[in-house]
Amino acid sequence: MEQFYRRMRTRHAVLMSDTGKPAGGQWNFDHDNREAWNGIPWEPADLRGRHDHSTLWQTIQASGAASFGEPNAAQFGWPLNQQEALQQLERFVQHALPHFGRFQDAMSVKAWRLFHSLLSFAMNVKMLSPRTVVERVEAAYRDGAVPLASAEGYIRQILGWREYVRGVYWHRMPGYDQLNAFDHHTPLPPWFWDGQTRMRCVAAAIGCLLARNWGLSPDVSWAILLHHDYRVLDDPSTDDAIRSLVALSLLAEKGIQRLHNHHSSYEWEKGGESACRHLGLTEDETEDLLEELNETFHTER
Repeated sequence: MEQFYRRMRTRHAVLMSDTGKPAGGQWNFDHDNREAWNGIPWEPADLRGRHDHSTLWQTIQASGAASFGEPNAAQFGWPLNQQEALQQLERFVQHALPHFGRFQDAMSVKAWRLFHSLLSFAMNVKMLSPRTVVERVEAAYRDGAVPLASAEGYIRQILGWREYVRGVYWHRMPGYDQLNAFDHHTPLPPWFWDGQTRMRCVAAAIGCLLARNWGLSPDVSWAILLHHDYRVLDDPSTDDAIRSLVALSLLAEKGIQRLHNHHSSYEWEKGGESACRHLGLTEDETEDLLEELNETFHTER
């Protein structure tokens, strides 16, 4: 892929100097693009337009077409035409691209987009051509609006990875979609679809995604994403409503475990004290509440 990327940049004169050398004297800036994100700068606001496609989604459901998750059709956040896609590209270049390079590999439970463009959909359905995106990003660098590491890092995702994989796909088709080089036949596990797994990173990521697609409030989505990161309970920079939901979910989990006669809890040992402190509960009050929950559960059963 690296050789393909260099050939494409040379062939199309992307981020190249007048002497035929790569801008900045090197082909990539990976070493500058590995920073962890500590919350500063905060991710830009999601300014994408929203569209109500509830009626269309009802028609799709009535047809019997299978789908994964929920579409949040009443708040559809993807562009519908080239004008909207170009507006999204422009907002990305202005607000996110300047920080993209440094944090392009960063992950955080506090932000799901960080500085990514969310332009794959527009390119995949041909609203935007890769050339249009690459040219706009390079122009921003040439104008001094973004650092070279950000422009190169993003262009590599398009001209390198995306176009290389697309080329392999079309070169190997038809039949490429039927290959199984590793002879794998085991179906994907259920947790791949519903997030019901003890692998915390997977449960949090899938759970947050499903919560957003179901149209639940942002507070609920973030609480799901953070519900195993008990550091947020003592972090004043996290919204109080989110911290309360995390604390309550831990308390509820402890109550359910007690119902099943599981009196020890690794999760409670990690975050129980912080949860009670955030909720303003003493040890005695917590015990009384858990006993009350236990009695209620038995009554309801």
